[in-house]
Amino acid sequence: MLEIFLLLMSSGVQTAAGESSASAAALATAEAPAEIVAPAFPAPAEAPEVAQTPPANAGGNTSSEDMGETAAVSERTATSTSEQFAIVLPEVSPEVTFDTTAELGLPIFPGSPAEKLPTVAAQPAPEPAPETPAAPATGFAILGAKPVEPAPAPETTAPETTAQAPAFLAPKAPEADAGLTAEPQVASGRFLTALEVKPILNATKGNWVAVREYAGQDLVYVTHVWAWRCGLAQLKVGINGATPEVWPLPECHTNLPAANSVLPEDGDPYRGFPLRSVQQIEIQLTYDDLSVETGRFNRRGALIP
Repeated sequence: MLEIFLLLMSSGVQTAAGESSASAAALATAEAPAEIVAPAFPAPAEAPEVAQTPPANAGGNTSSEDMGETAAVSERTATSTSEQFAIVLPEVSPEVTFDTTAELGLPIFPGSPAEKLPTVAAQPAPEPAPETPAAPATGFAILGAKPVEPAPAPETTAPETTAQAPAFLAPKAPEADAGLTAEPQVASGRFLTALEVKPILNATKGNWVAVREYAGQDLVYVTHVWAWRCGLAQLKVGINGATPEVWPLPECHTNLPAANSVLPEDGDPYRGFPLRSVQQIEIQLTYDDLSVETGRFNRRGALIP
């Protein structure tokens, strides 16, 4: 029994020693890993060589041999690239000359046909042809005959006339009668002067006269003029182109609040003419400042129902 126990103990000690040695070897292997070498791939035939940088060792440092190999590869790559893209310039022959005396100035190469061609001189420009005199404008061209000059036209003088404007374009302005006297123009507020009534009569010129067919007659009314008579000196009426004649105006009632009012004793503000005989009417108003205004009316424009 003792021998069996000792045998088992010795075998266990050997097994433990073997495992410890194996663990030590594994630890040594882990501490110093093997160097990794990158696989080399073949470069394309047409592409220049590209330097392959070797991987760093376990400590992260690159050896001097690897750096030298990398520098050599880079130098060979630069040399091959410069040779591939180099531009070769042709050498200029020293025998090529330029003919500076020729007009074209083209290069002449030795042995070329251009070297044997003679230099062509520039020809002068042709002179312009002499001008030929033109034939006379009148008649036929006869050799040796002188052109016949036309006879001068006789001078004619137009009779002197004095330009005058037509009467209808520049009518003579009517003037106040010699017996009238201008009155002072003072605004009274009662429409007693031309200063006050002239603006009203000019604005209502279409109402100066009216024609009415009544009782077999043409009645010509001047009622509107009578209503502003205090600022007038005279009223003239012309029928169918006749010279205007004076139509008397009633007195101005200055004693009344409405001085221009028409009273029964003032008479009728119209005159009778044969039926449909009045075709044209002319009215002339002379204001008390001796200014004159004229208005002409036709029957159609002055007719009232």
